[in-house]
Amino acid sequence: METSSHRNLQASGAVDASARAGHGGEWLLDPTDVTIVGAGADTGIDSATADGTDIFTPTASGGQILNSSIVNQLNAGTSVTVKTSGTDTDGETGNITVNANIIKTAGTDAKLTLLADNNISTGDNVSIGATTGKLNLDLLAGNTTNNASISLGKFINISLNGGDLLADAGNSASGVSLTFMNNGKIKGGNVTLNLSRGLGGYAYNVNADNDLTINGSVTGSTGWGAVLGFTAGGKLAMNSPGSISLQANDPGNGGGRVLISGDKGVTLNAAAGTVTLNAAKAATNGVNITSGNGAVSITNMVQDGSNGMTLTNANISSKDGIVLNGTTFWGQAVVMSGVNLTTGGDVDITGLAKNLTTGGLGAASSSGVQLSGSNISSTGGNITLTGTAGTDVSHPSISSLQVSNSTLTTNNALTLNGTTDTTTGVKVTGSTLSAATLNVNGVAHVQGTGFSLATSQLLGGLADLTNVSLSSAGSAAGAQNVLDNSIVNDANRDTLLA
Repeated sequence: METSSHRNLQASGAVDASARAGHGGEWLLDPTDVTIVGAGADTGIDSATADGTDIFTPTASGGQILNSSIVNQLNAGTSVTVKTSGTDTDGETGNITVNANIIKTAGTDAKLTLLADNNISTGDNVSIGATTGKLNLDLLAGNTTNNASISLGKFINISLNGGDLLADAGNSASGVSLTFMNNGKIKGGNVTLNLSRGLGGYAYNVNADNDLTINGSVTGSTGWGAVLGFTAGGKLAMNSPGSISLQANDPGNGGGRVLISGDKGVTLNAAAGTVTLNAAKAATNGVNITSGNGAVSITNMVQDGSNGMTLTNANISSKDGIVLNGTTFWGQAVVMSGVNLTTGGDVDITGLAKNLTTGGLGAASSSGVQLSGSNISSTGGNITLTGTAGTDVSHPSISSLQVSNSTLTTNNALTLNGTTDTTTGVKVTGSTLSAATLNVNGVAHVQGTGFSLATSQLLGGLADLTNVSLSSAGSAAGAQNVLDNSIVNDANRDTLLA
């Protein structure tokens, strides 16, 4: 059954599209601008009955639908579609506004679709969901307009009792964004957010019992002790054509935390932008990324002077491995401070400062991987850090791969690779390295230092240097290497010289 209007529609009261046997029908509401409300008189409506179904015809502007009209159909197992006409009439653009709760409390699984020619918005403290049977929910904006938005009011609660949620454009040519105003929540079975204009907001949470997929740029911040969270019982994927920025940037007022969890794997990919995961203060703020039965992969690619990937006071743990791959041009590809990485698999961190078109290495103050005040631990895999940059000689303190005041621990192989033009390929200071074997490969193409290990400790199978390989092959003539007495001492000097 379809109820339509070229201008405005109000529909309230009892509408029955259920079926006595089999699946319920679908009730379609097709006005220009629609507001879903929880109370009020039926105004501007003529109704008629045909074949046991009430059909409403608008007689005046101010279209509104009582939430009970929608809920009654959902409880009968009937799917409901609220849509606009797609015509810009008398200043109207086809918006849908939800100002009342829609809670399915009975019956079999059903689906609610909001299809707007322009924007979709909700009021504050609105709940949409189900307590009996699944409610599948589609939020489709921008059916006939570009640059549409889905705006969820403060403390929005969408909890679908295992139903799936899709937020997308009404047609593939439109761009749509989704914004949480403050402390909103989505919880569904599979949650898919196709948002070419991005997802953002403050202290919001998106949770999926199964897979969570976000296609679009992702931004968010939190504070006041609140969590900015993304969780999936299956796989979690953020696929951004631009940047990903999630920050707990308020060190006072109880702090705040960013939580990202995908039990079967976590993937964050900024295809043409930066990745920024920051917590302002370790004591009160944090970024936690976990995968109980999968791997964590974070990648970016940007071609300017930005830091490609920045992680501050972040904790990443996984069963199967951790991959961090940052790319920039004349910026710093991967910058990690106060970060803890723990996994049962391999750790592979790669930072590349390079023009991907010409092949030239980024100069200026560019760097590959900067690791400070951090801990990396693998119980069952290898640890490999690789930094590549063409840092200018005027920045001698910047190395392509720089490890400072950090601890790297594995029962297997530890490999440090750094390539520079004029400064230092691999530089380790104030750090502890423990592994079965250590391979250091530092290259200074034009001048400078291949590798430098100082004021640090080699533990485990590395202490006597038997299982340590040091190479600066490929460096320019005259390039230096540095090992101080914390690395080479009377007990292991002969091993190094053998």
